[in-house]
Amino acid sequence: MNKKYIKIKTAAQASGLRARRLFAFFLLAATLALAAAALAEPENVNLRVMFTNDIHGHALPGDTDWGLARFAAVARQLNADLILDAGDLYHGLPFATLDSGGGMADAARAVGFDAMTVGNHDWSYGRNQLLSLEARSGVPILTANVVDDKSGKPFFSTRYLIKEIRGVKVGVFGVIDPAIQRATAASILDGLTYIDAVETARTVADELRALGCDIVICLTHTANRTQIADRVPTIDIVITGHNQILSMERVNNTFVAESGWALQTICYIDIIYNAQSRRITEILPIAMTPEYFADVLPDPDVAAVIDEISARFEPILSEIAGNTPVRLEGAAAIIRSEETNLSRVVTDAYLYATGAEISLENSAAMRATIEPGDITFGEIAAVSPFGNYLVVKRIAGRAIAEALERSADIFTQARLALELDDSSLWPDNDGSGLHVGGISFYYDNEMPEGRRVWGIMVGGEPLDPDRLYTVAMSNFIAKHDEYPTIRDAETLFEMYSCEEAIRRYIQEVGVDKSIGAPRMSVLQYKYLPDASDGLDVVIIGGAAAPQTAVMISPNIFPPIVNAAGIAGCVYLLAGLFLK
Repeated sequence: MNKKYIKIKTAAQASGLRARRLFAFFLLAATLALAAAALAEPENVNLRVMFTNDIHGHALPGDTDWGLARFAAVARQLNADLILDAGDLYHGLPFATLDSGGGMADAARAVGFDAMTVGNHDWSYGRNQLLSLEARSGVPILTANVVDDKSGKPFFSTRYLIKEIRGVKVGVFGVIDPAIQRATAASILDGLTYIDAVETARTVADELRALGCDIVICLTHTANRTQIADRVPTIDIVITGHNQILSMERVNNTFVAESGWALQTICYIDIIYNAQSRRITEILPIAMTPEYFADVLPDPDVAAVIDEISARFEPILSEIAGNTPVRLEGAAAIIRSEETNLSRVVTDAYLYATGAEISLENSAAMRATIEPGDITFGEIAAVSPFGNYLVVKRIAGRAIAEALERSADIFTQARLALELDDSSLWPDNDGSGLHVGGISFYYDNEMPEGRRVWGIMVGGEPLDPDRLYTVAMSNFIAKHDEYPTIRDAETLFEMYSCEEAIRRYIQEVGVDKSIGAPRMSVLQYKYLPDASDGLDVVIIGGAAAPQTAVMISPNIFPPIVNAAGIAGCVYLLAGLFLK
């Protein structure tokens, strides 16, 4: 089986008609190649499998995703024989969470998915609701290795799907990786066990072969994309989810594919099967970004279902979660250059939801301002519109300090650009600055990069560089290359969406305790020499310590301000000298 891989990238260099012509060329070339193969060997059968993973509630069209109505139209145009999903379909954006996945179930039924496997976030509403969503969508959840502890039987009733396509029998089954079991709340999975995925895959694949399946496809939500292909040679194709990457590759004799996330690409695999030799002779994977189908109109039936669901959600989005006495600032230029009261509410919400000691969120994750008065669910969804979810990691104090130093550099550049009103000075990574909860510190714009952050306090104590802290954050930060010390840290568990965490916090706690509790203060100081005693007066500015005057020796000031845990010493000196 010769590997062929066409990966069509974005059309930044060939927009509009040129992009569509480019796609048409590739599609025509692929079609001609398949037709030639069929003419050469009349026994050849071409099967087309479309697949998705990690949709996370992105049913509506957006700037970077297709929307399910347009996806369905493309599936019809391409005459897909199977439409499969590798998990995390039912949880993410408000479209998914507002009615515990029901809207996504209705949309999935309209699209006509043939089967899916369960992702770790599909459990978020509880096991009984997940079974209800399976029934409501009509999309069987194929996950053979989730077992009920009492009965010893698989939790999901459908073990596999067998579909005959133009005389070729295709078997599809699914498993979930036990390594990501901790990514689901333990209370939800109490009484259920993820048994070995590889051994289960081997058993079910052999069973499908014994039932006469000519092609065997495995769906899996997994941290290790290649482990099943490495160890189960009787599987032809493995479609994966969870890593949220676009990848198509051959592993031994098995083809492994993942489609990214949030419908940012349309992916399918053409399989050429020779009925005479009873084997696959060719696999041709295709990946496309939305502009290649710019002229394709959304499927009207699916669009009608999604419109009805959206209309059903309008009253929910108008519901009031709480109120705020002040404007919660989320303007991009401000929140990307300094801490705001909105960022305090968001990071405190993460602490409340997870019980972690520290919380982090990047500037670009908060996308709207909330005006004084009542706060609606819709306004909260606008603040956190990405369907991101909470991740809790265990991170050493030293690694946290390194990340804060990197963040301080981003804020420093953005603040300078804002003050000078010079857009050319804005850093390219301006949305990556970290807002924090559960932790406080100063950063000094006038010190060089790597020596800006000082006085880091956690729970009233100086940050211990060797201690491991629990840190809550969005999944975006958890995987962000901007902060490798965070990205590479151990993940403890994952939870529901960030938007849901914010909503619960505003409903159950309110914003009052957060809006006036700053934790990131810019140090603004100047020396006022005092020749009588050799000491200088230093003015510390910033929300956490506005205009605090501290007398200290100029000879020891620079190293002190960059030592973690010095805040107590500073205030002690202030008490001695400023009576």
